[in-house]
Amino acid sequence: MTIDPLVLCVVAVGFFAGGLCKGIIGFALPLVALAVLATVLDPLTAITIMVVPIVATNIWQVFGKGIEPLREPVARFWPMFAVLMVTLWLTARVAPSVPVNVVMGLIGTVMIIFVVTTAASPRFRLPERFELPVSLVAGFTSGLLGGAIAIWGPPVNLFYLALNLTKDQWMRSVGLLYMLGGVALLTGYLENGMLYRDTLVMSALACIPAFAGMWIGLKLQERIAQEQFRKIVLTMLFVVGVNFIRRALF
Repeated sequence: MTIDPLVLCVVAVGFFAGGLCKGIIGFALPLVALAVLATVLDPLTAITIMVVPIVATNIWQVFGKGIEPLREPVARFWPMFAVLMVTLWLTARVAPSVPVNVVMGLIGTVMIIFVVTTAASPRFRLPERFELPVSLVAGFTSGLLGGAIAIWGPPVNLFYLALNLTKDQWMRSVGLLYMLGGVALLTGYLENGMLYRDTLVMSALACIPAFAGMWIGLKLQERIAQEQFRKIVLTMLFVVGVNFIRRALF
């Protein structure tokens, strides 16, 4: 596969920008990268080459501070992770034929309503008795979305936000979400033929700018206070929600 050098430069910029955002707030690599890549690549190729950087950067995010801090999010959220992985893997196997406009529009609308409500009531916290059922719904909807367009974080990110997680809890939990989902997506794309030798090589090379951006982002994140971090996450989720509705309509 021969690729125009200009296309390679745009791809590198997209992954660097995505990695930078991920280092700061723990997510948004595929959201940012896809927006840039879609200007020079067809949508399916752009989605496919994001898979390896998603898995690789989240392995770094999850295990960067050792194994011990992972015990809490694994014990707390494992049912949601299980539902997410199974749903995402099954959806990814038929990804080329899945219509996603309606799903994206609905999720975008829910995201905007939730973000506005949370900003207006900053002390809101999801009651503990609702945590498990809401987590399962979040895992299922994330799996459907992720298998179709390789972006599965928003529904679960809304769930995490409703729990008022600390910055460290957020980074670990979000990292697990994307790492496990990425493994399921990688498996599904290998099975359906979307990920083959050429796209796999390109996806692996995309890890270089993604890692560079993430390293810088992590350095910046260390200087951000908890409340400021929460405001940045809310703003990013609002932008994502608006973008989902835009893509559903146009």
